[in-house]
Amino acid sequence: MRPDAGNTVNTASHVLPALYCVGMDTQKLFTPAELDRILRYPRGRSARLARAGKLPAILLPDGEVRFSAGEIDRLITAQRDTSAEQGGNHAR
Repeated sequence: MRPDAGNTVNTASHVLPALYCVGMDTQKLFTPAELDRILRYPRGRSARLARAGKLPAILLPDGEVRFSAGEIDRLITAQRDTSAEQGGNHAR
């Protein structure tokens, strides 16, 4: 199943710990294991979220999943901005 690139992770706590990667090389592609480490996810979570259509991902012809650094950067920025507008301070 191809993940829909328009969907985002619903909870700020899943994304905001990774704010340090905002501004990264937007051409880079991450493997699920790399993104799990960056976002401090348990092993396999980013792949599960991608399959569920909750995390923007690229499905390669062999079925492998990759994540665009630019898409992840935009997701984190949007989540941070939404949290700030709502008065949240999750980025500690």
